[in-house]
Amino acid sequence: MTDQTRKRVAVLLGQPEEYAYELFLKGFLKEAFGLDMDVCVFCMYIKYQNSPARSVGDSSIFKLVNFNAFDCIIVLADSIQTKGVAPEIEEDLKKKYKGKVLFVDQESKYFPSIHIDNYNPEKRIVDHLIEVHGKRDIAFLTGKAWHPHSKIRLQAYRDSLTEHGIPVNENRIFYGDFWYTSGESLADSLTADDNTLPEAVAFANDHMALGFAKRLDEKGLHVPDDIAIVGFDSNTDGKHSPVPLTSVAIPSVLLGRNTAHYAAALINGTEYVPLTEEPEMFIGGTCGCGCDSAKAEFYRREKWDTELSLGSIFSPFNYMDDDLLAQNTYTGLIAAIFGSLHLIRGFDSFSLCLNPKLGGAKELYEPRINHVIRCGGADEKNDRIQTDVSFPREKMLPELYEEREKPSVYYFLPLYFEDSVFGYGAVRYDDRVEMIQPEYRAWLRSVARGIECYRRSDELIGSSKLARKAITTDSLTGLLNYKGFLESAETFLHLIHNNGGSVGVLAVDIKDLSEINDNYGRTEGDNAITTAASAMESVFHSRNCMCFRAGNDELVALRITSATDDSELMAKKDLLFERIKEVQSKSDLPYSIVLYYGTECGSPKTSEELERLVNVAIGHKNMNKSYVRSANVQLSDEDMQKAKIVKEILDMNMIRYHFQPIVDAKTGEVVAYEALMRATVTPYLDPPTVLRFAEFYGRLYDVEKATFAGVIKEMGSNSGTLSGGKKIFINSIPGYLLKGEDLEALSAHMKSHPNSIVVELTEHAELEEDDLKAMKHTYEQIGIETAVDDYGTGYSNVSNLLRYLPNYVKIDRALLSGIEDSPQKRHFVKEIIEFSHDNGIKALAEGVETSAELKTVITLGADLIQGYYIGMPAPEMVQSINSQVVDEIHRFDALRNSKG
Repeated sequence: MTDQTRKRVAVLLGQPEEYAYELFLKGFLKEAFGLDMDVCVFCMYIKYQNSPARSVGDSSIFKLVNFNAFDCIIVLADSIQTKGVAPEIEEDLKKKYKGKVLFVDQESKYFPSIHIDNYNPEKRIVDHLIEVHGKRDIAFLTGKAWHPHSKIRLQAYRDSLTEHGIPVNENRIFYGDFWYTSGESLADSLTADDNTLPEAVAFANDHMALGFAKRLDEKGLHVPDDIAIVGFDSNTDGKHSPVPLTSVAIPSVLLGRNTAHYAAALINGTEYVPLTEEPEMFIGGTCGCGCDSAKAEFYRREKWDTELSLGSIFSPFNYMDDDLLAQNTYTGLIAAIFGSLHLIRGFDSFSLCLNPKLGGAKELYEPRINHVIRCGGADEKNDRIQTDVSFPREKMLPELYEEREKPSVYYFLPLYFEDSVFGYGAVRYDDRVEMIQPEYRAWLRSVARGIECYRRSDELIGSSKLARKAITTDSLTGLLNYKGFLESAETFLHLIHNNGGSVGVLAVDIKDLSEINDNYGRTEGDNAITTAASAMESVFHSRNCMCFRAGNDELVALRITSATDDSELMAKKDLLFERIKEVQSKSDLPYSIVLYYGTECGSPKTSEELERLVNVAIGHKNMNKSYVRSANVQLSDEDMQKAKIVKEILDMNMIRYHFQPIVDAKTGEVVAYEALMRATVTPYLDPPTVLRFAEFYGRLYDVEKATFAGVIKEMGSNSGTLSGGKKIFINSIPGYLLKGEDLEALSAHMKSHPNSIVVELTEHAELEEDDLKAMKHTYEQIGIETAVDDYGTGYSNVSNLLRYLPNYVKIDRALLSGIEDSPQKRHFVKEIIEFSHDNGIKALAEGVETSAELKTVITLGADLIQGYYIGMPAPEMVQSINSQVVDEIHRFDALRNSKG
């Protein structure tokens, strides 16, 4: 039972679009809204299914119903023809529900029932044959002898004849099954040689009347010339027959209206007083009348839009199925479904609710349901994908419990394929009588097929060892890839714990691989990678080791050790380098394979800590790669040419800056820019190359000086853009703090522009403690803030962050790439953000490249966002970013707030 002010009722039925049930719902909703009741319609697609599996899937929607959330349960049992389902619902209600129950058009063993008026309409149509057309020899074809509708309609026929003084001829009474074939069989029987045609035949429904007329026509007889006929239902098929069928409307609308009033009386404990109305006749031509009711009407649209202009599920331009079947990831599938919502617009809200295991669990509906899509009405700004939002199954739909000004109707239909139940769709209409439309039914079935295709693909991959290996193994080297490493992490951790408790990590990549590709072709580049990989595997080939390819030319080896330092690992590194030299000495390779390397050791307890250890080793390797000491560098002719260009760049100050926007994660407003160095030479030299050869010449201080001078100049030229407290982030070279006149010039600028510059420091910069303290003191004195850059790739630990204690921490792109699909990355990033907030540090997500990444970092609590998805680096400082991205930020921030 509910405790809300507005009463809530559930309607359980089989096929809401079937003619009689659609009329019932129209009458029911009209009165229910007038009585200020919310209505939830739980319905199957069809009354009965043609296979046991589909019976399970289609009727599953009734297993979703939490009876206790409603003040009254209304069951149209006769519409639920799936074997055993209606009786099971009746028994469940008896055992589990203490509220009010009303059965419609079928008797119940336990609960009150309400029935349609089968008597008065049937009597009126037979009266018409007698009183208007003077027919006295009238046959009657009813339904099955046991069916209550058949009995009542037959009684109305008998009473009509009796009241008009016509004897009832039992030989003119026949039994059928309410289907066309019963009418065809009666036509065969009445036209047999030894039979005489009656003057007229009255039928207990239109289907049988149409079957009768069709068979007569095949025999050369016609209605009404040879025999008059009338039906019961007044359905669309009969009205548009070659001769419009005279019939009487089944009073389904009246039944619906009375059902609403009966339910209200049960809930409120008041007397039920039924509504009455005269049966509606459709005067066609089959009785001999002049088709008085069959008048042509000119159809006009209510709006100027056409089906073609609006787009429709039935449009030739609809590629929804193609888009769904093309998806091979869960997020891609949900996004494709989301992109097709325009095909079913017109609702006041729509929700797509899915089982987490998509039919793979034992129960039809799992304990928690994923609320993956929620949409508002015409305003698409309220539409959102929320793959990380779930609710208890008992709630059915959280929106049900929200306050609304007007009463509403919800339609719940299952999403299934055969007996696999994926979830359900729920569509809402506020205070208006709306039915399930063919477009919506077709759309849901397309969604179900798309989910089934994705599920089968996922199962195939998951069950196939060959496919699994292709996913977790690098095809070029035969080593594990990064996904394979992650999947093997738990097993490797057990080995670590049982064999010394420590592990050493060696990360390497190939020096100047791009030049090998450029000069000798991609095949030789691949050969260099496989050579290095084979050498690594031969050196680290044991039960206590693991090797994998982390990226293009990036290889990683892990070795379990009992040593507390990296001595054993360094010995293995030396052996690896010797092994590569041996291979090269026995080959005629036109190039040398030289490796950069980095190491790290530790005692990880979890897979997340093991992954972090690998990232530290990769960070060390990257630092060694970027800052190879010039004394150890022997330049090739090509490198010497690049070095000369860099010298010219430094001598002529040929460095300019592009600016990438940094935005507030709550508002989407631009609050800062990162200044990115660009050398104005052709061919272009990237910043790492400039820094490499600047170091070769011992001129890194010149780069640092030029950077600050150039950025300050740009800030002066863009003072209007930078108004309102916008900041500039500058990449600093560790160990090259400005001094003397250069520091004085910077200090003078900061006096008039305090806190306008943020200096980025790489967390793995090997600064002595005294140097770090001196640098921080200097920056604090002149009003410069600091940020730790690339956090997550170097010494990514709490103590190192505390050592720097910056104003900002920039979370590296490596942790954000694919974060929406990586629980480990989400956990690590969340820890970084929470630690930062606890210590007064702002968290900046750097390198955001997709909408999914944007959503994830915002919901995890990031303060600032930077990346190609937000805005590309450009010579000008942009005032604002793309409005669609701003809308997404607002939407994702609202989602963050809703989670508390």
